[in-house]
Amino acid sequence: MIIKAKDKNGNLIEFNPRGGRYRYKVNGEPKKGVTSLIGERSGKGALMWWSENCVYEALNYKFKVDGKAIDFAQQFIDDLKAKTKNINGSWARLYKDWSICYHIIRW
Repeated sequence: MIIKAKDKNGNLIEFNPRGGRYRYKVNGEPKKGVTSLIGERSGKGALMWWSENCVYEALNYKFKVDGKAIDFAQQFIDDLKAKTKNINGSWARLYKDWSICYHIIRW
């Protein structure tokens, strides 16, 4: 399903969620998405941090709305951050080991 709309300048903007590399077109010309532009400017690390941090902020807001104590919320989020860091480190080590094995086999 392609979504089409016109902006205030009369440009035809098309969005195709299944469009692959270029999901956005303006007047028929392919354009990069927002995350592609941000990734080029600040690197993928910033995007990864931002997406992960959104989860922590949402949890903090949920705990606040539910009336949980600030200490409980902070401890929960800190524990979750530590677990996430541990999991990410495990995947990085696994990939490094796989990469070494792959190159030895190909050699």
